Amino acid sequence: MNRPYDRLEHADKLIIFLKDKVPPRNWELNETSSWINFHLNRDHQK
Repeated sequence: MNRPYDRLEHADKLIIFLKDKVPPRNWELNETSSWINFHLNRDHQK
Protein backbone atom coordinates (compact mmCIF):
# COMPACT_ATOMS: atom_id res chain seq x y z
CA MET A 1 0.00 0.00 0.00
CA ASN A 2 2.99 2.29 0.52
CA ARG A 3 4.03 3.06 -3.05
CA PRO A 4 7.38 4.82 -2.40
CA TYR A 5 8.43 1.97 -0.12
CA ASP A 6 7.37 -0.62 -2.69
CA ARG A 7 9.18 1.20 -5.50
CA LEU A 8 12.41 1.35 -3.49
CA GLU A 9 12.09 -2.32 -2.66
CA HIS A 10 11.48 -3.24 -6.30
CA ALA A 11 14.54 -1.19 -7.39
CA ASP A 12 16.74 -2.81 -4.70
CA LYS A 13 17.29 0.62 -3.08
CA LEU A 14 15.35 -0.01 0.12
CA ILE A 15 18.41 -0.98 2.16
CA ILE A 16 20.15 2.29 1.24
CA PHE A 17 17.05 4.26 2.20
CA LEU A 18 16.74 2.56 5.59
CA LYS A 19 20.48 2.81 6.32
CA ASP A 20 20.77 6.59 5.83
CA LYS A 21 17.96 7.68 8.13
CA VAL A 22 18.21 10.36 10.81
CA PRO A 23 17.90 8.94 14.35
CA PRO A 24 14.90 10.03 16.42
CA ARG A 25 15.19 12.94 18.81
CA ASN A 26 16.27 12.20 22.38
CA TRP A 27 13.49 13.88 24.37
CA GLU A 28 15.36 13.39 27.65
CA LEU A 29 17.63 16.25 26.55
CA ASN A 30 14.77 18.63 25.83
CA GLU A 31 15.44 22.18 27.13
CA THR A 32 19.02 21.35 28.14
CA SER A 33 22.21 22.96 26.88
CA SER A 34 23.27 21.57 23.51
CA TRP A 35 26.85 22.75 24.12
CA ILE A 36 27.13 20.90 27.43
CA ASN A 37 25.40 17.81 26.05
CA PHE A 38 27.80 17.72 23.12
CA HIS A 39 30.92 17.94 25.28
CA LEU A 40 29.64 15.40 27.80
CA ASN A 41 28.73 13.01 24.94
CA ARG A 42 25.06 12.97 25.90
CA ASP A 43 23.69 13.88 22.48
CA HIS A 44 25.43 11.19 20.43
CA GLN A 45 23.22 8.37 19.23
CA LYS A 46 24.63 4.90 19.68
